[in-house]
Amino acid sequence: MKNKIFVLVISLFLLLNGMLIAVGNDATIEEEINESVETVEIEPVENQKVEVGEELLFDASAYDSEGNLIEDDVAAFEWENASSNGVFYKEETGKFNVTATYENVTSEPTLVRVYEELYTLDVTVEGNGTVDRDPEEDSFLPGTEVNLTAKEDEHWYFVNWTGDATGTNTTLNITMDSDKSITAVFEANEYNLTVNIEGNGTVEDHEEFEFTDGETKNYTQMTGKCNIRTEHIHSKRHYRRQWYSRRSRGV
Repeated sequence: MKNKIFVLVISLFLLLNGMLIAVGNDATIEEEINESVETVEIEPVENQKVEVGEELLFDASAYDSEGNLIEDDVAAFEWENASSNGVFYKEETGKFNVTATYENVTSEPTLVRVYEELYTLDVTVEGNGTVDRDPEEDSFLPGTEVNLTAKEDEHWYFVNWTGDATGTNTTLNITMDSDKSITAVFEANEYNLTVNIEGNGTVEDHEEFEFTDGETKNYTQMTGKCNIRTEHIHSKRHYRRQWYSRRSRGV
């Protein structure tokens, strides 16, 4: 009887141990499955354009089904139309699809167009304002029409374009026939302060009056009635504003 119980205990032990081993193996298998490659992505994704002989660098990443990163070493991928380190380089014009493959999973292609010559457009701002460009690109084919629009910040106004283009209109149309550098010039609004005195008295620097553009002037009302007026003197927004009117006390 004791021998039977002993054998039964040993059998149960072996059975449980086998189940644990099986569970452990399943967990290992499941972990390996989770680490299998689901997607491969490359950067840049957007279509690109370069000149003949110009290099373009790509990055690549491989992910599992849950979005976990598996590999991002560029040299670990197989590249089409790029070197083993992800560098695109062509000595001839044309259209080329760049892809990366890892463990038989291939990325979506990025189209690269190679042209004989491209022109660059560098736009800078002097003062406070912005410039919108259409199309919003940095390099262009010869003959491409580009529209620039200058937009001033509050309390500033557009003056003119300088560099490879001139003019005072806020909109500018240029044809890309060479590399160009253009600057949009903005200046701060200026205001005249007119002080009118009714009666007998003077006005001297002392008290502060802050104008709408942030500029500050100092004036003191000595005696009599003082009217202070600001006058906008730039661009189309000409206006006059009555600041205030009151009888001051003598000092």
